[in-house]
Amino acid sequence: MNQQQAFFVTRAKDNMRFNRMYSNRVDKTTGVKYDQIGKLESYYPSREYPEKLRRVKYYDTETEKEFIFLTNNMNLKPTEVAYLYKKRWEVELFFKWMKQHLKIKSFWGITLNAVKIQMYCAIIAYCLVAIIGNKLKVDRSIY
Repeated sequence: MNQQQAFFVTRAKDNMRFNRMYSNRVDKTTGVKYDQIGKLESYYPSREYPEKLRRVKYYDTETEKEFIFLTNNMNLKPTEVAYLYKKRWEVELFFKWMKQHLKIKSFWGITLNAVKIQMYCAIIAYCLVAIIGNKLKVDRSIY
């Protein structure tokens, strides 16, 4: 991933072994508990990803939960790391909703444009059925 200059943000497992090398200063009023740089300790994970990682612990006031994130991006602010994960999760929930409600069994094309057009058509059809059902006051489910 680093060689391709891509970065990721993911949640850390509870049993993850992390060797902290140093910590960055944080403003605790933003919800960030710590911002650390280090490496994975366990044999297989450290062999698969030997590069430095950043571990950010964040307290979310909305859900009143603490989250620990891992990323290979050292330039983001710690609050941006938490924000990116939150948005990533919203995208996953959107795709889950699409899989459950739009019932797209297969794509007619494989290009980005073909997939987008088919998704837009499915969303438009879903919305039209919802609007018609609302206007006619139908008690049936949209599904």
